Amino acid sequence: MTVFVRTSYDGPVYPTMKDYAAMVTATIRVMCETVLAMGMVYVVSFAGVVVVGCIGMSQIPWSILRVLVLLVGGLAVLLMAYWRYNFARLSKLPGKLEPVSKSFEERNIRMRVLNLDGAMLRQSSLLEKYRAKVYDVSEVGPHVRMGCGYEHYKWLESRMTKSFGCEIDGKDRECLVTFYGSNDFHHVALALIRRIRQPVNMVLFDTHPDWLVNPFGQHCGSWYNLVMDLPTVQQGFHFGACSGEFEDEVLMHVSPWNHIESGKLRVFPTSNMLQAGRWQNVETPTLRPPGCTRNLTIERARVLLKPYREVLASFPLYITLDKDCMGRWYCLQNWNSGDLTLTEVCIIIEVLVEYAEGRLLGIDVTGDWSGVDVRGWMREILHEQQHDEEQNKIDCKIADAVNERTNLLLLETLERVLKRKQ
Repeated sequence: MTVFVRTSYDGPVYPTMKDYAAMVTATIRVMCETVLAMGMVYVVSFAGVVVVGCIGMSQIPWSILRVLVLLVGGLAVLLMAYWRYNFARLSKLPGKLEPVSKSFEERNIRMRVLNLDGAMLRQSSLLEKYRAKVYDVSEVGPHVRMGCGYEHYKWLESRMTKSFGCEIDGKDRECLVTFYGSNDFHHVALALIRRIRQPVNMVLFDTHPDWLVNPFGQHCGSWYNLVMDLPTVQQGFHFGACSGEFEDEVLMHVSPWNHIESGKLRVFPTSNMLQAGRWQNVETPTLRPPGCTRNLTIERARVLLKPYREVLASFPLYITLDKDCMGRWYCLQNWNSGDLTLTEVCIIIEVLVEYAEGRLLGIDVTGDWSGVDVRGWMREILHEQQHDEEQNKIDCKIADAVNERTNLLLLETLERVLKRKQ
């Protein structure tokens, strides 16, 4: 089994023409699904507009039609240039990279809350126990929830820098734990990770891929590909894969195969190996024993991660955790849930920190339920299309109680694991 270790940085890997073609196909499919989701009245109206447009175009002289074609072509070129520029911007970091931190003794937890939706403010026991500092950026929340354009993402990053009072994380001796509410905001993790300027190994817990290429900005399902392109990220992991998106025929075309096939990004599904298409050529060992209903044990976790022990010991660790990787008895959130148990998540974290020799730089946690509040017609469409209405009919008090209990147990596990390595 090959372990990928980056020794130099050659810049971001830009999309090829095949990537553009695949993205156009995926976009058309999403547009069709959106139109159908809006109801037959809208479908009929849309068809009427197309018919009227075709009739109108037949009356336009060819010279004008050529000009329109050139304008549309020029607009497409500008869009691709805009995508390429912003793709490159988010894949790079301003300033020089920092050396690897050496002082990891006496690691204590420092908790902070990036308040985007108010979800964490209702968990008073958690906030009081860990003396969490709350940074309010709630005015940005409705404009970036589920997805946003590049300009709104820049606004988010500038507000974070202003609120935190600094541009870089990971310089102090403490393990920084960041909560930021609903997993509709998981793309905010990219902004948090971009604040790290030293080499790290990256770990993602999620039932979804979260790595799909999105030319129009950021989305909660399209950011991890940019994380893997950062010059600071040495080795990446994905734990908890448990959704059809991984083997979707169209979505596989907009997955970061350059990182997956090189071994830089290792994927560990919960129970079923990924076997469709190009996954046949990639090792995807399951967390739970194949063909078995038994849960993951710490012994199996050590065996699965042993090939990466050397690289895990070489660089500090950063974890981004979406609690949707766990069942709904552990976490009530805005999306469909995975199959991992809280114990299994804690076991994986424990083994990772053990192999990293206690060098846990930080962790961000999302997946706390909040009522959906979005601004802009595109986010309204995303909400209507991608959120399951039944799953979002949740009693707020019950959700807060379940999520706070899980959050407390997660932090207690982190405290225990970090103290053990001192």
